[in-house]
Amino acid sequence: MPITEPIDEDELESELNQMEQEKVDETMLRGGPVPVGDSIGKMPAVDAGPVRGPKKVVQEDDEEEELRKLQAEMAM
Repeated sequence: MPITEPIDEDELESELNQMEQEKVDETMLRGGPVPVGDSIGKMPAVDAGPVRGPKKVVQEDDEEEELRKLQAEMAM
């Protein structure tokens, strides 16, 4: 490329991006060893019994309590 021609910044940027992507692709294809016996093997055993969650506590907010009282009064 002769020096007299202007440098196309977009073309250079595109070429740089392409080269960086090729490098990333090459690194990913090479990969590496898969860890065996990692922290997953150190996890505690899980009980095979039924799953029990915390008991749900139903709390009425003030509006629900007022509505319940009003309905009770209207039923009389």
